[in-house]
Amino acid sequence: MRKDDVRFDHILQTQYVLGPSANRVAINWSAAHTGVSHVWVGPGHIAHARHAREIDQVDDPAAMWFDPTIWQITVSNGEVFVVLGEDDRTFAIVKVVRILDAGRGDDRNEVTLSYEIRARDKSSAQ
Repeated sequence: MRKDDVRFDHILQTQYVLGPSANRVAINWSAAHTGVSHVWVGPGHIAHARHAREIDQVDDPAAMWFDPTIWQITVSNGEVFVVLGEDDRTFAIVKVVRILDAGRGDDRNEVTLSYEIRARDKSSAQ
């Protein structure tokens, strides 16, 4: 398990890789407006944790519904989502701390995230 906080310019860096090289998860960003962004990955690899406001409220990320037809979600400040890595064994549980957009009223193009990387528990493997 790895926890970290990151901040990046979502205009200059539309893709951001979370985690170390052995357990990394890539996410793509597109700003909707200040406080709201679109996040996308491969189909069936993203789930909105609507019930969670903190990372530790997601007990078992493998229990999330990764709809195979969904590749993009829209998230706001304070929301949590889960990304299943391309290896189908690594999860990134991500909390959106803050989204700023200079083109829409703020002075920075910035996303601030807290995240945790977790490996799939062998007992929950499909």
